[in-house]
Amino acid sequence: MRLSNHIHGRHGRVVEDRDLPVRAGSLAALAPLALVAALALALVALVAAPSAQALTTHIYEQPRTEKVAKALPVGSEVSGLAADGGHVWLTEKHQLLELSGETGEAVKAPLGLEGGLTAFEGPIAIGHVGGETVYTYASHAGQGVVGVYKGGGGFLSAWTGAHAAAAMRA
Repeated sequence: MRLSNHIHGRHGRVVEDRDLPVRAGSLAALAPLALVAALALALVALVAAPSAQALTTHIYEQPRTEKVAKALPVGSEVSGLAADGGHVWLTEKHQLLELSGETGEAVKAPLGLEGGLTAFEGPIAIGHVGGETVYTYASHAGQGVVGVYKGGGGFLSAWTGAHAAAAMRA
Protein backbone atom coordinates (compact mmCIF):
# COMPACT_ATOMS: atom_id res chain seq x y z
CA MET A 1 0.00 0.00 0.00
CA ARG A 2 1.25 3.43 -0.85
CA LEU A 3 0.30 6.75 0.72
CA SER A 4 1.70 9.96 -0.58
CA ASN A 5 1.94 13.44 0.80
CA HIS A 6 1.99 16.41 -1.50
CA ILE A 7 3.63 19.53 -0.23
CA HIS A 8 2.20 22.59 -1.92
CA GLY A 9 4.13 25.71 -2.34
CA ARG A 10 3.12 29.15 -3.32
CA HIS A 11 0.32 29.43 -5.87
CA GLY A 12 -0.86 25.86 -5.12
CA ARG A 13 1.84 24.04 -7.07
CA VAL A 14 3.18 20.76 -5.80
CA VAL A 15 6.72 21.43 -4.70
CA GLU A 16 7.52 18.05 -3.25
CA ASP A 17 5.86 14.66 -3.48
CA ARG A 18 6.85 12.16 -0.82
CA ASP A 19 5.90 8.59 -0.22
CA LEU A 20 4.86 7.95 3.37
CA PRO A 21 5.79 4.68 5.00
CA VAL A 22 2.79 2.50 5.97
CA ARG A 23 3.21 -0.02 8.71
CA ALA A 24 0.86 -2.95 9.21
CA GLY A 25 -0.15 -1.77 12.72
CA SER A 26 -1.03 1.77 11.67
CA LEU A 27 -4.31 0.71 10.03
CA ALA A 28 -5.19 -1.30 13.11
CA ALA A 29 -4.91 1.91 15.12
CA LEU A 30 -7.91 3.21 13.17
CA ALA A 31 -10.17 0.36 14.36
CA PRO A 32 -11.26 2.04 17.64
CA LEU A 33 -12.15 5.17 15.69
CA ALA A 34 -14.25 3.09 13.30
CA LEU A 35 -16.01 1.43 16.26
CA VAL A 36 -16.86 4.82 17.81
CA ALA A 37 -18.23 6.00 14.46
CA ALA A 38 -20.39 2.86 14.14
CA LEU A 39 -21.78 3.31 17.68
CA ALA A 40 -22.58 6.97 17.00
CA LEU A 41 -24.44 5.97 13.83
CA ALA A 42 -26.43 3.33 15.75
CA LEU A 43 -27.35 5.89 18.43
CA VAL A 44 -28.61 8.33 15.79
CA ALA A 45 -30.71 5.55 14.27
CA LEU A 46 -32.27 4.72 17.66
CA VAL A 47 -33.10 8.34 18.46
CA ALA A 48 -34.66 8.88 15.05
CA ALA A 49 -36.76 5.69 15.30
CA PRO A 50 -40.54 6.19 15.81
CA SER A 51 -41.85 5.92 19.39
CA ALA A 52 -43.72 2.85 20.61
CA GLN A 53 -47.51 2.87 20.54
CA ALA A 54 -49.60 2.11 23.65
CA LEU A 55 -51.09 -1.35 24.00
CA THR A 56 -54.17 -0.01 25.80
CA THR A 57 -56.26 2.87 24.54
CA HIS A 58 -58.94 4.53 26.67
CA ILE A 59 -61.90 5.87 24.76
CA TYR A 60 -64.24 8.17 26.64
CA GLU A 61 -67.86 7.58 25.73
CA GLN A 62 -69.07 11.11 26.23
CA PRO A 63 -67.26 14.40 25.86
CA ARG A 64 -66.83 16.47 29.00
CA THR A 65 -69.79 18.71 29.64
CA GLU A 66 -70.70 21.62 31.86
CA LYS A 67 -73.98 20.09 33.06
CA VAL A 68 -72.73 19.47 36.61
CA ALA A 69 -71.47 23.06 36.73
CA LYS A 70 -75.01 24.27 35.94
CA ALA A 71 -76.44 22.27 38.85
CA LEU A 72 -73.65 23.28 41.23
CA PRO A 73 -72.18 26.76 40.73
CA VAL A 74 -68.44 27.21 40.31
CA GLY A 75 -66.85 27.88 43.69
CA SER A 76 -69.21 25.56 45.57
CA GLU A 77 -67.57 23.44 48.23
CA VAL A 78 -68.70 19.84 47.85
CA SER A 79 -68.25 18.08 51.18
CA GLY A 80 -69.86 14.73 50.45
CA LEU A 81 -70.37 12.46 47.45
CA ALA A 82 -72.20 9.15 46.99
CA ALA A 83 -73.32 7.14 43.94
CA ASP A 84 -76.45 5.01 44.00
CA GLY A 85 -78.45 3.32 41.25
CA GLY A 86 -77.38 5.63 38.43
CA HIS A 87 -77.58 8.79 40.54
CA VAL A 88 -74.88 10.86 42.18
CA TRP A 89 -75.63 12.63 45.44
CA LEU A 90 -73.60 15.70 46.49
CA THR A 91 -73.66 17.76 49.64
CA GLU A 92 -72.69 21.38 49.41
CA LYS A 93 -72.69 23.63 52.47
CA HIS A 94 -76.38 24.61 52.14
CA GLN A 95 -77.92 22.00 49.83
CA LEU A 96 -78.17 18.32 49.05
CA LEU A 97 -78.25 17.56 45.31
CA GLU A 98 -79.26 14.45 43.39
CA LEU A 99 -77.80 14.34 39.88
CA SER A 100 -78.29 11.88 37.07
CA GLY A 101 -75.14 9.79 36.72
CA GLU A 102 -75.79 9.60 32.99
CA THR A 103 -76.42 13.25 32.14
CA GLY A 104 -75.09 15.16 35.15
CA GLU A 105 -78.30 17.15 35.40
CA ALA A 106 -80.30 17.65 38.60
CA VAL A 107 -82.93 14.93 39.04
CA LYS A 108 -85.09 17.07 41.32
CA ALA A 109 -84.93 20.30 43.28
CA PRO A 110 -82.10 20.36 45.83
CA LEU A 111 -82.92 19.51 49.43
CA GLY A 112 -82.15 22.34 51.81
CA LEU A 113 -81.32 22.75 55.47
CA GLU A 114 -84.36 21.86 57.59
CA GLY A 115 -85.12 20.87 61.17
CA GLY A 116 -82.57 23.24 62.68
CA LEU A 117 -79.64 22.02 60.56
CA THR A 118 -77.20 24.87 59.87
CA ALA A 119 -74.79 23.30 57.32
CA PHE A 120 -74.02 20.08 55.49
CA GLU A 121 -70.44 19.28 56.42
CA GLY A 122 -69.31 15.93 55.22
CA PRO A 123 -69.96 12.37 54.18
CA ILE A 124 -73.20 11.20 52.65
CA ALA A 125 -74.78 7.73 52.42
CA ILE A 126 -77.85 6.28 50.75
CA GLY A 127 -79.99 3.55 52.35
CA HIS A 128 -82.89 1.48 51.02
CA VAL A 129 -84.65 0.04 54.07
CA GLY A 130 -88.31 1.04 53.78
CA GLY A 131 -87.61 3.27 50.73
CA GLU A 132 -84.69 5.43 49.75
CA THR A 133 -83.18 7.41 52.63
CA VAL A 134 -80.30 9.89 52.48
CA TYR A 135 -77.96 10.32 55.45
CA THR A 136 -75.52 13.21 55.63
CA TYR A 137 -73.26 14.66 58.29
CA ALA A 138 -74.52 18.11 59.30
CA SER A 139 -74.39 20.76 62.03
CA HIS A 140 -77.30 21.25 64.45
CA ALA A 141 -77.16 23.61 67.44
CA GLY A 142 -73.36 23.63 67.36
CA GLN A 143 -72.87 19.86 67.30
CA GLY A 144 -72.42 17.27 64.61
CA VAL A 145 -75.49 15.21 63.74
CA VAL A 146 -76.69 12.96 60.95
CA GLY A 147 -79.36 14.66 58.86
CA VAL A 148 -81.88 12.10 57.60
CA TYR A 149 -83.94 12.83 54.46
CA LYS A 150 -86.43 10.84 52.38
CA GLY A 151 -84.85 10.03 49.04
CA GLY A 152 -87.79 11.57 47.23
CA GLY A 153 -87.42 14.76 49.26
CA GLY A 154 -88.34 15.89 52.73
CA PHE A 155 -86.53 16.11 56.05
CA LEU A 156 -87.04 13.22 58.50
CA SER A 157 -84.79 13.97 61.49
CA ALA A 158 -81.49 15.11 62.91
CA TRP A 159 -79.96 12.07 64.59
CA THR A 160 -77.50 12.79 67.41
CA GLY A 161 -76.79 9.20 68.40
CA ALA A 162 -77.87 9.85 72.00
CA HIS A 163 -80.49 7.08 72.00
CA ALA A 164 -78.01 4.61 70.52
CA ALA A 165 -75.48 5.31 73.29
CA ALA A 166 -78.19 4.81 75.95
CA ALA A 167 -79.31 1.56 74.30
CA MET A 168 -75.74 0.27 74.26
CA ARG A 169 -75.35 0.90 78.00
CA ALA A 170 -78.54 -1.03 78.82
